[in-house]
Amino acid sequence: MGEIIESRRRHYIGGDADKDSIPAAGKSFGDSYHANDKGKQYYWNGSAWKTGLGYEFVERLTNAPDRQVGDFITDGTFKVDGFSLAGIIPLGTIAVRLKFDVTDDAAGSSFLVRRDAVNIYNSAAVVTQVANIPRNAIRDISIDSDRLLDYLGSNLAFTLIDITVLGWYI
Repeated sequence: MGEIIESRRRHYIGGDADKDSIPAAGKSFGDSYHANDKGKQYYWNGSAWKTGLGYEFVERLTNAPDRQVGDFITDGTFKVDGFSLAGIIPLGTIAVRLKFDVTDDAAGSSFLVRRDAVNIYNSAAVVTQVANIPRNAIRDISIDSDRLLDYLGSNLAFTLIDITVLGWYI
């Protein structure tokens, strides 16, 4: 027979502000807290109460792009760590939600961002389909602790590249 391990999770119920009064010794990874005054469900991730099974999306309200066409060199080669989000998103961010607005005077122009030079799967690309018609997309991309992304733009002079950070996951 194998070893039997007992594991118990605690479930707390109370006001939203009251969850912070639970002593550290009284919490363990996976415990849950239902804030009956706000209708929110929280989970303890080992260091803080989080919504969404340990990760929380932080929405950022902005109506201006964070990076524009002049911030990018589009020569058909990857710019490794060429797109910094350090001044926008906090440390501890695991993913970022980006809004892309791309226009070019040629169809088939592409603009791509990715997390790092070794990961081709965690990327987001926007390709113009018709000349001079904006192409828009919203994508979530995981991000390293350095908060830097690689980017690649077709070897063309784009009319518009606007990238806006809509929020992040912590």
